[in-house]
Amino acid sequence: MIKNFFLKLKFFPYRIKSNFLKKKIKDYGKNDFNSFKELVKSKNFNSRWFLNNFLVFNYFFPEDRKKFFDFLEIGSFEGMSALYVLNFFKNSKVTCVDLWDIKHLKKENLEYNFDLIEKNFDQNLKGFKFKKIKDYSVKVLQELKKSNHYFDFIYIDGSHEGKAIYEDALEAFHILKKNGLLIFDDIDINKKDSEFTPIEAIDEILKCFKGSLQILYFKRLVFLKKII
Repeated sequence: MIKNFFLKLKFFPYRIKSNFLKKKIKDYGKNDFNSFKELVKSKNFNSRWFLNNFLVFNYFFPEDRKKFFDFLEIGSFEGMSALYVLNFFKNSKVTCVDLWDIKHLKKENLEYNFDLIEKNFDQNLKGFKFKKIKDYSVKVLQELKKSNHYFDFIYIDGSHEGKAIYEDALEAFHILKKNGLLIFDDIDINKKDSEFTPIEAIDEILKCFKGSLQILYFKRLVFLKKII
């Protein structure tokens, strides 16, 4: 807990800098946000967490909606973040990785009906072209690396255990294109019995790839740009 306190102090200047972007981010994406909310209402979503992230995503994603890019997400749940990309960026390629299985959430003390969640995911993205992979994230990331498949955006929002985040990010870095964005969510989740928290994982990744990653945005949501 003490380490987390000092890490929060370490990253505090980046949080302040991110706060200064608040109005700019809101003004930039308000029309898109309203139209996306209407789309979400027409779908089967029991959880709408991504709406809290929408404006930040919209700000950092390409202005050119016709531009092709490769998007990978670790942890798809009911598919709202994938829906955002597929709806606004018609020429994008989207890969969704999730287990849709309760087993990997036992440590996090979370209970969901994953049969229903996966069913909602399939229905919410029906009609869109994308790739769905039901497997462990690290295994998938390693296979993507072997096949030389590189991505412009990698969104890590699977397990919120620090160790899992670190392992995902470690593999993800190697398949992220130069100038690509590595995105993390819910980094402020701290559990009393956790030996390695999300913010510690982010700190270790930045140390591991020192000079290769630039912090663009740092709050509950984190955007890192690969500059080398």
